[in-house]
Amino acid sequence: MKKHEIDIVATYHVGYSNSIELPEGKNPSDIDDIWIKWDNGTITFKDESTLDFIFEKYPEYNDDLKKPTDIDAYNETGENVYCSTDVIENLIKMVK
Repeated sequence: MKKHEIDIVATYHVGYSNSIELPEGKNPSDIDDIWIKWDNGTITFKDESTLDFIFEKYPEYNDDLKKPTDIDAYNETGENVYCSTDVIENLIKMVK
C-alpha cells in the first residue's frame, strides 16, 4: 500500500514548510485537524487517530513563533487539502 505524504505550511509572520509522511493507509483526505505549537505538531485524522511530528523551523524562538496564524496542507500534486482559515475562531471554540 502506498504511503502518502503531505506538505504542511504554518504561517507566522513568515511561513515555514515541512513534508510530513503520513502513516500507511492514511491519505490527505483523512485529515480532520492539524495543530502546531513551537516545534510540536499533531495531525488528527477523521477516525480520531493522531500523528505527532516535529515541525522544523529556524532555531531562534520568539513569541511570534509560538502558534501559527494559519496552517495549510498540500498533497503530492500541490492541491490544498487542509486550511485553518481562522485559527483565532478555532482558539475561541477551544476556550469555551
